[in-house]
Amino acid sequence: MAKLTNVTLKSLSQQPGRHSDDQCRGLYLQVRPTADDGRRASWIYRYTEAGRERQAGLGSYPLVTLAEARVAATDMRRERQAGTDPLDARRQAKIAAEPLVTFEQAAETYIARMAPSWAAGRDAQWRSSLQRHVYGVIGAAPVLAITTEQVLKVLTPIWTEIPELASKIRGRIAAVIDAAAAQVGGTDRANPARWMGHLAHVLPDHRRRIVKHHTALPYAQGPDFYRGLMARRGTATRLLAYTVLTACRSGEARLAIWSEISPDGTMWTVPAARSKTRKEHRVPLSAVARALLDQQREERPTAAPGDFIFPGQAKGRPLSTMAMTGCLRRMGQGNLTVHGFRSTFRDWAADKTEVDCAVVEQALAHSIGAVEKAYRRSDLYEKRAELMGRWADFLSEAGRGPE
Repeated sequence: MAKLTNVTLKSLSQQPGRHSDDQCRGLYLQVRPTADDGRRASWIYRYTEAGRERQAGLGSYPLVTLAEARVAATDMRRERQAGTDPLDARRQAKIAAEPLVTFEQAAETYIARMAPSWAAGRDAQWRSSLQRHVYGVIGAAPVLAITTEQVLKVLTPIWTEIPELASKIRGRIAAVIDAAAAQVGGTDRANPARWMGHLAHVLPDHRRRIVKHHTALPYAQGPDFYRGLMARRGTATRLLAYTVLTACRSGEARLAIWSEISPDGTMWTVPAARSKTRKEHRVPLSAVARALLDQQREERPTAAPGDFIFPGQAKGRPLSTMAMTGCLRRMGQGNLTVHGFRSTFRDWAADKTEVDCAVVEQALAHSIGAVEKAYRRSDLYEKRAELMGRWADFLSEAGRGPE
């Protein structure tokens, strides 16, 4: 305890630390160093609530005098004696004074704020999922008043039907509510969309279900599949063929733009922002893949460098995530998944080539271990170019001799 007076404060305000007041329990003068080697003094009221220590700021010294700080701390102590947590009361007052913000408004604000740090297209995925499954149920509800029952009303219809998307939507709802709460300094309500200790008790855990791998086409059927694919027309068909030929991830191909193709057309560079590994990935383009791009260019000769190679119906938008799935269904191959063709490529490379595993893994843009990463600096581009050429020849049967 220190006897705080207007005289002693002048000295104590230059001594870093917390200086307690002997006349007002819980009141402290907190002094911290500043970046310019100075000192910053402020008043705080410290107390314990439900077993945890809490700290409320009362203003800076000397703008707030000792007498004023004692009055403020005494008022807070009286609130506690009346059964009210002063900090929670402050937050609730701030929330009440804030303009009514709906979940949809909060979600759109969150997406706009976070989009610059996200991979290209992720903001569109967020908006699409929220517009389709969330806004119609809780979009108009005050974001900080949303209940567990409302969250369950959103999730229950899709939780078992489309579990992966449902899990993402739950996380997105939770993120929007957390962000809105942070804007007002937090609330005394737990997030109704949280999983651990809450929704985990009322919804089945998807992580415990049997893992089903992406259905893949046996590579022996690859040439027949590719022949059937090339008998069809349309941008979705060419996008699927391009994805299969490059063994890339569907999102990487779907969001590809013309400026990512090298001037001679032999290389496609997937930027780090759109790569799952968060690293730029150079993809060698086979003659067959280049021919597909030539067809796209012929259909859209005025396309700008920043335009999507495989555009959708809406201007300035890529094909939807369901475009290739729809193409597979129309071919009678609805049991297959687009991602599964990466497994088809990997199985073919293992069984029909003597290419080193590292080359195949690099072609698939898989992450490698820290030790291997330290010793392997090359992206094995030349070897991958040869491998992708052989893969394209196999599918198109251009490189197959007589049986």
